[in-house]
Amino acid sequence: MVTTDMCQQSGSDSAVSHLDKELYKRAEELASRPYTIEIGSDETTDGEPCFYVRVAELPGCVSHGMTIHEAKTSIESAKVDFIYFLLVDGLFVPEPGSPMRDYDVYMVTSADKRAW
Repeated sequence: MVTTDMCQQSGSDSAVSHLDKELYKRAEELASRPYTIEIGSDETTDGEPCFYVRVAELPGCVSHGMTIHEAKTSIESAKVDFIYFLLVDGLFVPEPGSPMRDYDVYMVTSADKRAW
């Protein structure tokens, strides 16, 4: 699973220097496609409310934030990292659900999350 913490680490300049830059650029291009994101509410270990975002077509690509905006912003780098490592491993990169639309955003409840 790709998380926000992993994204911040691998998205840093020093981490990118250790990556295959051509492959990383390809991952950025692929990640810019209109993937479906799902947003749900959660809480931190301290009981504070927060939000998570996952990419429906990229199982395991998840990000968190204290606000919906923060979580949606964090998922952008998570998508790049997730796709980069699919490419590195020679795995299939799933297509967006529909290439004719921008993000579809779905609010997911805690009950929905437990079903995953």
